[in-house]
Amino acid sequence: MTLRTLFATVCLLIMVACVARAQDALEWIDLGNGVQAQAYFSPYESMDEKLIAALDLAADDSTVYMSYYSFSNSTYTKKFAELKKRGVKVKLNLWDNSVSEDRLRSDQDKGYLQIFPSAEDPSSGVIPNLRKPHSGSHDYYPASMHTKFTVVTPASGPRIVVTGSANLSNSAALANYEHLIMIRSDAIAAEFEKEWHEQRKAGEIMRDALGAGTDEFPLSLPSTWTSSNPEFKAMRSKLWDLDARTDNSDPTVQTYFSPDDGLADKLMQQLERAERSIKVAIYVIAHDGIADVLRRKAASGVDVTILANAGHEGMEGGASKQFFYGDGDYEGFIKDKNVHVVPIENELGLYSKNHHKYAIVDDQIVIGGSFNWSYIATSASDENIAVIDNAEFAARFVKDFAMILETYEPVAELFNDVDENGDGSLSPQERAGHPHARWAKDDADAPLSLDELRAYRMPFVDPAAPAEETRVLFVVEFPKGSDYMPRGYDFMVIGEHPALKAGIELKNSRSTGNNCFGSATLPAGEEVEYRLVLRKYGKPVSISDLLVTGGNASGTSGNVFSDGEARAVATNPYGLPMIVKARWSGANPVN
Repeated sequence: MTLRTLFATVCLLIMVACVARAQDALEWIDLGNGVQAQAYFSPYESMDEKLIAALDLAADDSTVYMSYYSFSNSTYTKKFAELKKRGVKVKLNLWDNSVSEDRLRSDQDKGYLQIFPSAEDPSSGVIPNLRKPHSGSHDYYPASMHTKFTVVTPASGPRIVVTGSANLSNSAALANYEHLIMIRSDAIAAEFEKEWHEQRKAGEIMRDALGAGTDEFPLSLPSTWTSSNPEFKAMRSKLWDLDARTDNSDPTVQTYFSPDDGLADKLMQQLERAERSIKVAIYVIAHDGIADVLRRKAASGVDVTILANAGHEGMEGGASKQFFYGDGDYEGFIKDKNVHVVPIENELGLYSKNHHKYAIVDDQIVIGGSFNWSYIATSASDENIAVIDNAEFAARFVKDFAMILETYEPVAELFNDVDENGDGSLSPQERAGHPHARWAKDDADAPLSLDELRAYRMPFVDPAAPAEETRVLFVVEFPKGSDYMPRGYDFMVIGEHPALKAGIELKNSRSTGNNCFGSATLPAGEEVEYRLVLRKYGKPVSISDLLVTGGNASGTSGNVFSDGEARAVATNPYGLPMIVKARWSGANPVN
């Protein structure tokens, strides 16, 4: 066997191994009609790993279609370089305001991805942020290309769509509250690919009309372009003719895109179906129609709970503002009396947010995707949602919702605040007037216990079958006067438990500041001890020595550091994901 043959064989084996790992990394829920789906959530699940696993399934010489608002995570550039070796083309639509042009042009020059206009595809390019033109006082909204999706053609089986709220950024992967929805369906993949080509065509129309050439991407229309300007009207007409409504045929899964499909109307139709509960995790609500539906459903007895990113000062619409702020000025969240709103102050990173955009209706129907609940998003921007009617799939979202709710409003503290008599139960009189006054029992006059309240807020909890494991996110602050860990070092969480014995590596980026992130699956309802280790890249760590002495492992002086502090985490007994924060108290080897 020649060296060339040996090298080719080794490369083939590596590729086969990558595909096998990718298939193992993705688990699917059967929705019927040949459609499968799954959902993943950051920051406590590695969404990057899941999207990369989907990319690894791409067939040789196939094309991957991607459309994202922003792209700043170098993990994907490395993956695109690997895909190129298999002949996989990556075509990416981006919003022009998010482009780091020099880096992306370098990636394109190397053949990793296609984004800027090229001889191969003259219509390609960064998508202008004026999807529906706007200038000055015109009655047209400034818009953005805000969709977030990937379409992969695997070597076998149906095509894969990956969508959700997350951009290709470090904040999305590590620090934000985000979700990914994966769907296996050729028909749905075709709808997303059609939308991808519409976006490219829209970019071409606007560049041609504005005379911007192929390398300049306009941020505003010429001042002479009033609403009656013939060039303006011609461009607008072409854009409107381009939009095509989505042809959904599967009753279990529907996908929609704005401005084509009127996403606010699609969302409100689903919210109107609620008979028992509406759970919302959202970045912003700035649409009076949606606010009115939520208020009306809550007044009718439907339990409406909203996890909202704190700070809604930019909302349009009087009804939306009153929904959160009441009749006064902004002084925090002044809630509609029938709606329970929990403001989320996510401080895991420098720019971290509650970036979700999903609703759960009756713990059965999920509406998720890139769509912010605003007028601009439904009438002007490129956005997308997926509507999935399946209780098993919805349970994934209910668990994420319960995790965030428990983080910002622990059920035990809430119970103690309401249980004025301190007898361990809530009477109907005590419940009256509270945002969760509709806590339900078959006998409305019977007292409500803490466990019953917990089951109400976490319907997936089965007392007869306790949870076996809990997903734990470790967030470790390195108190250094810059945004980065010392170069050449990395953090690890170690412990005696098998899940920690090999060490959990923690990730860090500019957007997460001094915080480093890593996760592990641990036994539910147990206390697990762990320690923090700072080491030079590639240097071995003697776990047993560090656990015993709390100091440097023998023979690794100057390479491995421990602060000597033994910490413990009491995992959630109900299997809810957790976020555990710690602070490095040891030496900084760089200073």
